[in-house]
Amino acid sequence: MNPEDPVSSVMTAVRSSLDQARSQARDQLAAAWQLHITRVEDELKSRWGAHLETLLNERFGELTHRLTADLEESFKQRMKDEVEAARAEERRSAIRAVSEHLNAAARRLRTVERQDDWTSTLTEAALGFCDRATVFSIQGANLRLEHCSQPVGSWEAPLADAPAIQQAIESLEPMVAAYSPSQISPSLASVLGQVAPRLYVFPVTSQGKAVGALTAEGEAASIDPNALELLASIASSVYEIRSIESRQQGAAGLIHIEAGRQGPAAPSVQWSTISPEEQDRHLRAQRFARVQIAEIRLYKSQSVKDGRAARNLYGALKDDIDRGRQLYRQQFLEPANGMPDYLHAELVKTLANEDAELLGDAYPGPLA
Repeated sequence: MNPEDPVSSVMTAVRSSLDQARSQARDQLAAAWQLHITRVEDELKSRWGAHLETLLNERFGELTHRLTADLEESFKQRMKDEVEAARAEERRSAIRAVSEHLNAAARRLRTVERQDDWTSTLTEAALGFCDRATVFSIQGANLRLEHCSQPVGSWEAPLADAPAIQQAIESLEPMVAAYSPSQISPSLASVLGQVAPRLYVFPVTSQGKAVGALTAEGEAASIDPNALELLASIASSVYEIRSIESRQQGAAGLIHIEAGRQGPAAPSVQWSTISPEEQDRHLRAQRFARVQIAEIRLYKSQSVKDGRAARNLYGALKDDIDRGRQLYRQQFLEPANGMPDYLHAELVKTLANEDAELLGDAYPGPLA
């Protein structure tokens, strides 16, 4: 047997040592890597948790803000829609309530048999749109209190003593005036007493003539002039129908409110010989004359009183009368030939109480 080669022995030993060293190095490297990985994982877990929490907070904050804004907008729109719907329903309810109230008033006015029932029904219906309502009738040249929604005494006086009511009666138009003795008559103001700063007057008419008036008072929040005007129109229609029926039946009349003055007797005009357009011009001229004189009596009542006392109305009211004459000439005499001077007739009839001499010697006379 040959002895072992020393070189081979050495190489074998070296290889063995290298294998062991390599194996140990691998173990150490694997352990180091595992340790590093573990530390990295721990670090990542620690920092990622905080980072994730921050990220989630930011994202949820943005989401919450967006959702809140969306909800607020949705809520605002919903509330707006609900408010609009509520308003629309309130308007419909208010209209229904007013129409039902007026319809019921019309039915009651249509069925009453006595004048005092008619006036009390009208007063009661008007009370739904004001704080106090009063019904007056026209008795010749006088104005009579027929019924009031509050207990008051009886009252009757010349219509001329109540300029505010007289203007509505003569113009056949609603009007509003300051509640003062000079406007509604000192004696009437004493009987009624004041409940509001303004008096609303609505004429009750029949066949183109005023037969009475409905007056109303109330604070701004409690009075409805439009509804009251409509009620007065309904009362006028019912009154006219009842009057026609009474005449047809040969009765003395169930409602005895006397037909009042529409204004002065117009100059003689053959209506059957003029066209409907010309008739309309005549009616407009008559209404213009009534309004002009009614305004003079309302706003210049002291001058009217002084002029009558001095028997010189033209001297006391020259500017107002001349202005009215000029407007009448421009609007009615110049455009239309043959138009009577209704303004002069109204001056004599209403302002001068059918006494032309009260106009004074300086009055220039009729325009046509």
